[in-house]
Amino acid sequence: MPRLFIGNFALEQTLSRRGTLPQSLKRLESELAFAWLAVANDGDAIYFPETVDATEWERLQTLAQCQIRIATNLSHSEWRGFEMVPWGWTPPLRRLAKDLNWKAPGPDPAIVKTVNSRIFGWEIEKELGIALPGTAVIHSLEELRTAIKRSDEDPWCWVLKTPLSQAGRGQMRGCGRLLNSAQLGWIKKRLQEGRVLILEPWLRKTREFGVLWDIPRDGPPQLLQITELLTCSKGGYLGTRFPGFRSGTNWFQELFNAQRTAALKVQETGYHGPLAIDAMDFVQQNGESALRPLQDLNARWSMGRIAWEWRKKLAPASNSPQGLRVCEESPIEDFLALSPSMVGGMASRHRLWWTSWNSDFDVLAHSEKADSTGESPAKRGESQGR
Repeated sequence: MPRLFIGNFALEQTLSRRGTLPQSLKRLESELAFAWLAVANDGDAIYFPETVDATEWERLQTLAQCQIRIATNLSHSEWRGFEMVPWGWTPPLRRLAKDLNWKAPGPDPAIVKTVNSRIFGWEIEKELGIALPGTAVIHSLEELRTAIKRSDEDPWCWVLKTPLSQAGRGQMRGCGRLLNSAQLGWIKKRLQEGRVLILEPWLRKTREFGVLWDIPRDGPPQLLQITELLTCSKGGYLGTRFPGFRSGTNWFQELFNAQRTAALKVQETGYHGPLAIDAMDFVQQNGESALRPLQDLNARWSMGRIAWEWRKKLAPASNSPQGLRVCEESPIEDFLALSPSMVGGMASRHRLWWTSWNSDFDVLAHSEKADSTGESPAKRGESQGR
């Protein structure tokens, strides 16, 4: 059965808010829709909210090694024989599939919301005895003040996160026990909306990893790939590098054991489909390295999974370092464009690029304007990871 791919990349925002998405996120979904070229096969279709240049579309289909149809109207009758494949399942998409009599074999959106919540991941960390000290669920400003209260001689940096968010959105950094007006405004707004917040210590990351799993309806979870995840100082996605965390490293078994337990618990909820679990190598206050094996659970497709799928198409037999990058312009000459420069008649700010890896890429990943100020993380207000 042919598939119709829908790039609702703002999944977490859709699950956590009421009303329509802001225009910026709608535009993001238009620009990133080309990511599905990594997964699509002959006869499949991809939903594009905005127009696609015909010449560029032919070039991209050649790269994807298949002929793919463009869907501009989801309610058109020609798509009713297709299987819907969204970035992640939401109530609106489930209703749409039902109204149009489409095949929608995905999990219940209520389950998707549960397992994507940071509270779900935190409960697993507590059960395994690996929860970060100082982590707490915050229901009120008073609870937060109590949780961050430390002596003046022992200040600590922390990050507040909404339970459903990704790529650095829905996060706010702080250091010490005093809250400024901007922080108070951010916190009060979300608490007044009835949300809870997750308080975590801010970690000095060394490397991050995106671990790709597949959760079948029946049978055990399958580990697909461990990638290196590159994020900016605010947690936004920059790229994915291969190879990532190697099985021969000292921490592989620790990573695998914790993540397999988490994958099994995700499966027990009734979820099936792609799962990406982020992990972090960080520096402790005593200067020693440590691993956080369960940083974020993403019960949906992920850019790391897209990178892995592109790797299978573009360089299936290669063992050389390579990876996916998301940025507006090609920063290195050998980058291969996997999405067009224009979408819907406007320049695309979030283009996909593929490259063999070299030292220049590492420089790019750490040369953001936010990281070249010379300021400390606490003063800049960085957020941790994704």
